[in-house]
Amino acid sequence: MVMPSLCAVIITIMGYNNSLAFDGSSFLIGAIIYLLAIKDVKILKPNVKNTDDRHGGTLKSNKQFKSLCVLYIVVALITNLEEPIIFNYLSIERHFSQNTIGVALSLFSLGMFIGSFLIKYIDFKSTGVFSKFMILDGVFSILLSLNISKFLIVVFYFVQGVFAMLMIIFFKIYAQSQYEDAVEFAIFNNEFSKKTSIASILSYTLAILLSISLKESSLIFKAMGGIEILVAMIYLCKF
Repeated sequence: MVMPSLCAVIITIMGYNNSLAFDGSSFLIGAIIYLLAIKDVKILKPNVKNTDDRHGGTLKSNKQFKSLCVLYIVVALITNLEEPIIFNYLSIERHFSQNTIGVALSLFSLGMFIGSFLIKYIDFKSTGVFSKFMILDGVFSILLSLNISKFLIVVFYFVQGVFAMLMIIFFKIYAQSQYEDAVEFAIFNNEFSKKTSIASILSYTLAILLSISLKESSLIFKAMGGIEILVAMIYLCKF
């Protein structure tokens, strides 16, 4: 949450091209370090009978929860793919200045901050709420790709920040509610974090390659938004 708020300063000093490489590389390196470090992390399990039988060592036996985990990984793939590409999109296709790009990214971070306060108004009883957030997030991704005013682009990106944080916190709280104590949740979170780290590595690597080779980033936003909406609607129809 700190670095996005400083992005205006970083872009002004480094320029958007160098900032793109810096942003993507920092997350890529961070994900690799996490994967290497997490191998040495050991969580002591309490002496509770049938713990592994009930949770299979990673996920609780609950179809809705397992499907929610898949949705979260999809969101992670799409969101992490969008973050580095937004630099080229705003600068080349929408002709944002470096300072304006910094403001847009800072407002996205502000949206995430505000979203953390709105979570108390969310109903955690139904996982369908998460898929609805996905649909709205996908809609705003598509709106970002349209030829609209710079002001609206910044506003829509800010709103995306709100939904991004709502989805993150919703998943964490719902996942924790599926386990009887903090240790069981920590075991799940340890295993699941490995999967999301791999998703992050794939997304940022692909984003860097696409930003270098593809001139029309708006097509990527449309595709990402469409996929996010489609996956969420399939989940709603299934559950």
